[in-house]
Amino acid sequence: MNSKILLITIFIIPISIKELCAISYPQLKDQLIENSKELQIKKYNIDIEKEELNIIDSQSYPSISFGFNIEKSNLLEKKITSTSVGSSSLTTDNLKKSYSYINLNYNLYSFGRIEQKKQNQKHIINVSSYEYCLTKKNLILKLLEYYYNLLNSKNRINYLLKVLDLKSKIYKNKEKLFENGNISKFEVSQTAIEIAELY
Repeated sequence: MNSKILLITIFIIPISIKELCAISYPQLKDQLIENSKELQIKKYNIDIEKEELNIIDSQSYPSISFGFNIEKSNLLEKKITSTSVGSSSLTTDNLKKSYSYINLNYNLYSFGRIEQKKQNQKHIINVSSYEYCLTKKNLILKLLEYYYNLLNSKNRINYLLKVLDLKSKIYKNKEKLFENGNISKFEVSQTAIEIAELY
């Protein structure tokens, strides 16, 4: 019983046993889902896999690049210099030359490669989502079992306390009867043993 109560406190924010008995099952379940590291890690993995799907999807989008180039030569010093921005450069002995360009690349057909990657990634996301739901369900079922055991233990404790109270009253009455000489010391001792067994 003690180990099961301890397991409940592992799942939730640390609280005392008295407070634990006062918390309802829905509150415990909410705290479990919110604070479970295992569920958080699985949720982060799903988010990462969704981002990877977006990256794969972006491979079908067009790409654009810009370039600008200026080349200048100094004929008096017989030096040729070149300045470029972009992926191309030219060398010339003209006084000044410049150009700019725009490249637009679009993959017209990828032979189904990108679509296959997207389908595979969607399958991975579905598997991860299933694992998340399964883990969540198992944690909730464990919590339900522990909570039931806790309530059962609480009821047993309440029952034992009532029995102990009644036995204590019986013991006091028997002591008075013994003092008056109505019963023997053995009967008083027997009631005392019954009370000790309850502990």
